[in-house]
Amino acid sequence: MKSCARITLRSALYASLAVALGACAQRGADGVGHAPSTISGTISPAVTPRGEDPLVALVDGATITLHALEPALIETAGNQALRDAVLDVRLAKECALQQLEVTDALCENERALLLETLSKNPREADDLLRKLRANRGLGDARFTALLARNAALRLLAARDVAIDDAGMRATFDTMHGAKRIARVAALSDLATAERFLALLAEGRTFNELAAELSTDTSGPRGGLLPPIAQLDPSWPESMRRALFALEAPGSRTPPILDHAQYLVVELVSITPPDGVTFESAQVDVERVLRRSRERLVMDGLARSLSRLDGVTIFDRRFDQTAP
Repeated sequence: MKSCARITLRSALYASLAVALGACAQRGADGVGHAPSTISGTISPAVTPRGEDPLVALVDGATITLHALEPALIETAGNQALRDAVLDVRLAKECALQQLEVTDALCENERALLLETLSKNPREADDLLRKLRANRGLGDARFTALLARNAALRLLAARDVAIDDAGMRATFDTMHGAKRIARVAALSDLATAERFLALLAEGRTFNELAAELSTDTSGPRGGLLPPIAQLDPSWPESMRRALFALEAPGSRTPPILDHAQYLVVELVSITPPDGVTFESAQVDVERVLRRSRERLVMDGLARSLSRLDGVTIFDRRFDQTAP
């Protein structure tokens, strides 16, 4: 959610794409390469004799070579590929300094985490993974690299991840506590928010006005949001507090200041807690909290290590800032 800075584990967990870090020790029964035993391994391309231009395709007898495709390939993804390679080098260095090794087991664990994130149903998860890889162009080399990279980032992030009671309670509430479904309208200023409320008073519906006036990504859905828990930190605290102060479906909040805009929230429905106790759910709650906090640290590490500060770029086609 743009205005509320919504954080979702699924969208964050594997958002970045990777270049090859290394070949995995074995290839699985499904033909998918698994991650390398060390982050510093590399996948070697087919050897091409110096001076030869590899043939990529034949079209009606005419040849298309790698040299002919190179400018378009670099323009399309060269800068990102360079950043990925920079991240690979720096990850390898950090792992070596801390005497950490990305093992086959850790890479398999990353694959299992991805599948678990996609679906609890194994067959559905496999199907979704195939579609994800197809949509994002994740062939064997890049998917292998993705697993290895995330395993390395998780190793490096581990020392900075702490589990506390407040986090456990908030995660438990998010998983098992009472939920509220709401509609939201994100409005550019107070005057627009007051006009929004005035139009509601005149008989216009919330979903109609949200679709018309809201700047939030939920606008096309009439402002409808997924279920929200009272302690879920991925939603603004001011919004959660105002939402849970509403007593009956159909009631609305006054304008809520959220950074540089105002939110108006309408309560749609209330779902009671599911009855699961904190004690019985502690293991699952800790696992979910740890994964969430790991991802935040991992994302920060990836951004920091992939910066081009200190990198000398000799081929300016790989520099996005070059004219």
